[in-house]
Amino acid sequence: MELTITRQPIAACEPVLATTAEQPIECDVLLPDYCPDIVRVLCCQAAGVVTDAAVRGDRFVVDGMATVTVCYVGEGGVTKRTEYKIPFSKTIELKFEPKSPVYSITIDQGYLNCRATSRRRLDIRGTLVLGIKIQDVREEQAVADASGMGVQVRPQEVDLTRISGQSIRQFNVTEDLQPPAGKPAVGEIVRCGCRAEVQECRAVAGRAVLKGALFVHILYRPEPDDGRLYTADFELPVSQLLELSGAPEEAPCEVNLTVSSCEITTGEYDGNEQLRLSAQLVASVCFYQSGTASVATDCFSTRFRAEGKQRSVRAMRLLGMANERHTMREMIDLPEGFEELTDLWADASRCYSRMENGVLTVYCHLSVSLLCRVIDVGQDYHELQYDLEIPVPVDGADAMTELSPKVSVQSVNLSPSGQQAQLVCELLVTGPVIGNEEHPVLTEIQVDENEPRTGDPTVGLTIYYASAGENVWDISKRYGALPGQVMADNDLDGDAIREHTALIIPTA
Repeated sequence: MELTITRQPIAACEPVLATTAEQPIECDVLLPDYCPDIVRVLCCQAAGVVTDAAVRGDRFVVDGMATVTVCYVGEGGVTKRTEYKIPFSKTIELKFEPKSPVYSITIDQGYLNCRATSRRRLDIRGTLVLGIKIQDVREEQAVADASGMGVQVRPQEVDLTRISGQSIRQFNVTEDLQPPAGKPAVGEIVRCGCRAEVQECRAVAGRAVLKGALFVHILYRPEPDDGRLYTADFELPVSQLLELSGAPEEAPCEVNLTVSSCEITTGEYDGNEQLRLSAQLVASVCFYQSGTASVATDCFSTRFRAEGKQRSVRAMRLLGMANERHTMREMIDLPEGFEELTDLWADASRCYSRMENGVLTVYCHLSVSLLCRVIDVGQDYHELQYDLEIPVPVDGADAMTELSPKVSVQSVNLSPSGQQAQLVCELLVTGPVIGNEEHPVLTEIQVDENEPRTGDPTVGLTIYYASAGENVWDISKRYGALPGQVMADNDLDGDAIREHTALIIPTA
């Protein structure tokens, strides 16, 4: 009887790249004509967003936009803001060209220096830090079963996950906002902060249906100007369809929704005095499909000399989607001469995870920005820095478990009391928790009919004294016996030998 081999495709994942790369920010800019002269720079911050990314041969090309925002005190003591957008493209050399690449990218602010070289000119120097991870997801053909020529295979059930679809899309949101209720009318926007949040994502008919919200916070000077600054908050629903062939419905997914630009203008729209929001968002989605594959890890023949070619395959398994909330509380000292808080915001960056003593921990850097009025100074800017450790509970985690975390600031509040204040910051950790496992699998079986197994034809069975910790497969392979028959003849319910015992080994 000829040898018949049944094969099973399994999803394998090979690391291609895991690195960080710096993208320089260098600009020498003039203030627009409508901005007053610079008296004092309050703060300068940079943010980046990926607008496109692709593997092109043995290179990985990332296109993005850096936004630099400068707040300063102008003539007359007014607080002003100016913003600059800098497109960029970063190319990373790869060791080989992946066939089915899957990537993840983070962008954090590195160092940033902003100085006024004149009353109307700013010199800005700094970096964005790109965290890039690329994996090559492909299918490996593994032996699942074999029959004929006395061949026996050792089966193993492997839990694995494959990425069934990935897409990225840029889109615009334009919306008219109602003036803030119970507050003075908006005259001029001093600072605008936008945060996008995904609330639902599912695959339907080859598309990813994404629903979420855009949270907008503004600091503004009123009209007429009363010498004070006010804040207002808005929440807008957003939705988007992304083309995504191959993604099964109800499959778990990783979704990121980032804001690449956000601008609010004041004016008369449709005959009414309103605020108009113009924002540009980038949506990226990655769907996962989990399953079980039966593969062979070893083989032998009861009749001939047989050899199996074995290969170690790295497979990933989705353990779950992280959704961990964390609250940071700190008592802080207020600046000397603190009069009142004008605005407050925070940002989490440099996020990574590590398995330590069986606990998956996310590490991140939290930067809290305070804009406040100080006696004899006017508006002043202060920044607080924190390094956080956030444990993330995971079932089935081991040393090879990893999480590419996204840490977003949900809210930040400051409660002054005398010369101190309690700072409370709510954070959310999200991302796929992946278990990476190395599985030895057979890729080929070769049987040599010219080398039959030799044995004593007068021996009908053998008594073997097995020790605890041995297994039926290894003993059967040694004697050329059928593993199933050894288990049946000895009333064994599993492969492992739990205690010292005598086994009957029949001749195959």
